[in-house]
Amino acid sequence: MQYSINFTLEEMLSSFKKFPKDNLVIIRHELLGIFDHVLDCTNAFVTTEEKFEKLWGKTPEKNQINYVKKFNKQIQSTALSLNQVLSSLSHNSISRLNELCLNSYNNLNNIINYLPLQNKIKNQQSIDPKRKEMLKEVDAYLNCCFYAYNNLFSSNAQKEFFDLKEDIRKYFIFRQNNESYIHMHLPNIDYIHTKADFFTYAVLPLIKNIEEHAFNKDNDIFNRYNADFCKYFDVDNLIEEQNILLIIKDNGFGIRDKIYEKLFAAGNSSKNKIGHGIGLWAVKKFCVENGAQITCKSELGNFTQFEIRIPYYSAIGSIFKCYSE
Repeated sequence: MQYSINFTLEEMLSSFKKFPKDNLVIIRHELLGIFDHVLDCTNAFVTTEEKFEKLWGKTPEKNQINYVKKFNKQIQSTALSLNQVLSSLSHNSISRLNELCLNSYNNLNNIINYLPLQNKIKNQQSIDPKRKEMLKEVDAYLNCCFYAYNNLFSSNAQKEFFDLKEDIRKYFIFRQNNESYIHMHLPNIDYIHTKADFFTYAVLPLIKNIEEHAFNKDNDIFNRYNADFCKYFDVDNLIEEQNILLIIKDNGFGIRDKIYEKLFAAGNSSKNKIGHGIGLWAVKKFCVENGAQITCKSELGNFTQFEIRIPYYSAIGSIFKCYSE
């Protein structure tokens, strides 16, 4: 995997200043949400209690544990610095914004020095396969995370209109060129032009939701998970009479009824942590504000399918324009 920051400090600062204050809770979730999941994996990796060896495999060597603990501190430092930037914006206290933004930018660059964990930790052959899987997941999560950051902060993200086919194609190529523990099938997408950035604020968060939750073993009621189980998801679209139907579907273990009933409600989450339960609520908020509808189908043990209907105003050849002039 390759990890890089493709935006400058000035671009990052400019983007922060342009974020609408009303959307800061959404931005906070998109910037920081992945870090909790990363820390869940790495904290499990460094656990030395014997009672967890059956669940997570043999305890790693001391130098391996120390490396991951240093990485954890860097993740926590980065999360804190980004949170300080967002808090400064939410309270209109921008006197230290340049300083706080520089700290965040440096912290993000420092994370890259530790990645990929799978390659940087010494004596890899001694690590238990179950704990190796944790490292693989962390690398994949952060790969997706940095892709989102580059998409959010780069000046190239400012466009006259957004082309879903192009954005999803680039993301597919990115995943093909970087090892991921969940496979993405070749997308079948028409040329869909929108004024709002549906890829960054709807498609990518739904993919992150797949990465974090779709293969939660607590929902594996049919015991499908084994060494040969292939995790995957699809991003495709259909053309309806007046809408583009965008479909994001995984072959994961589905959503339990108590979560499904309030799926798009703020605070609804399988994790009892402050800040969770914002992702799907934020996606629905974005869709509604931009004239689209989002629904979900799920079968426990088999799949979850999100459907986004985006109205289109005209079709010129194979190009569908989802905005009026």
